[in-house]
Amino acid sequence: HQQHQHHPPHIPPELGYIRLRPDMRGELLEVIVGGILSRENDPEAPRALMQVANPLETRLQQLLLKLSSAAAAPPMKGNATAAVAAAAAAAASGVRAALAQQIGVVAGLYAGLARAVDNSGQSLLACLLTRALEPLVGAATQCGPYPETMHAVLEFLRDYAEVHISSLGAEATMALLTAAGQALKAYAAHNLGRTRKDANSKEEAVADMLCVLELLSYLATKDFIDFSAEHEGKVAADTVADVVFFGLERMIPLMTEEYLDFPPLGKQYFTLVNSMVSTYTGRVALLPHALFMQLVQSVMFGVQRPDSEIARDSLRALAGLASFHAKVGQAAQNGGGGGGLSLHVAAHP
Repeated sequence: HQQHQHHPPHIPPELGYIRLRPDMRGELLEVIVGGILSRENDPEAPRALMQVANPLETRLQQLLLKLSSAAAAPPMKGNATAAVAAAAAAAASGVRAALAQQIGVVAGLYAGLARAVDNSGQSLLACLLTRALEPLVGAATQCGPYPETMHAVLEFLRDYAEVHISSLGAEATMALLTAAGQALKAYAAHNLGRTRKDANSKEEAVADMLCVLELLSYLATKDFIDFSAEHEGKVAADTVADVVFFGLERMIPLMTEEYLDFPPLGKQYFTLVNSMVSTYTGRVALLPHALFMQLVQSVMFGVQRPDSEIARDSLRALAGLASFHAKVGQAAQNGGGGGGLSLHVAAHP
């Protein structure tokens, strides 16, 4: 009898990872890539890294093309019955949802890559992750209505910023800031303030908001002093302010006392507010009055919290605003004009 060899079917990489618990998928790649990049100037590291990364890059591009094709599917012919049209629409929606889920898994794997530490001295991982920004943000834009996919992309950006932003050069920093800005716009358009009704914990329920605040905080820590050109540093610093304030302005109205009283969310929010008031006081003063008052009210709430870190950050933010008003306001009065927080004081004496 002739024996036939049975080859296992080809399984796209992200589908194989689906069999693992969600929190283990990225951890597996983090460990693998961290091991590859653990030795300085290892000549084998680039090849080994690409063996891991190439299938992910290819699969992400394939999924994005399929998602675009599904979104551009031709409409039903005019003689189709309502039932047929409804069934076709449901089928198309199911296809898009399945593709979005697979893209979310790939984004989670990229988050694992982003958490790995590159000790190779060759900036291999930063180059790889920078190349992934555009397709992943394209995924975020197309998958905005699918909140789990959106969350996975935001987690990737957060982890990339947390681990690598301090060592990124001008070009890679601008690529990350641009991607973060586009992803935040997609989040604001589709999922702003979303909470999970089926969550097992409060932290899981507000995971989107916590992730956004963490991302904004990590972006705000970028130090541009080591940029080779002064102009590059100024452009990047201005872009950081634009991106972080875009996100902060949308998060402030969501920060109710209930959320601020939840330690993980409250600590992250007040840390970010203190940082932005300290660094960009003048820009905080230019917030629309209603938004500025919401910010002040949240900080006043923070001052009264028993948590020492929250109370400290809130007091520092208030002190920064008061100092700015006294300093700039006095200078403006000497020049015959208003300044500091005078517009807000006039509107809310």
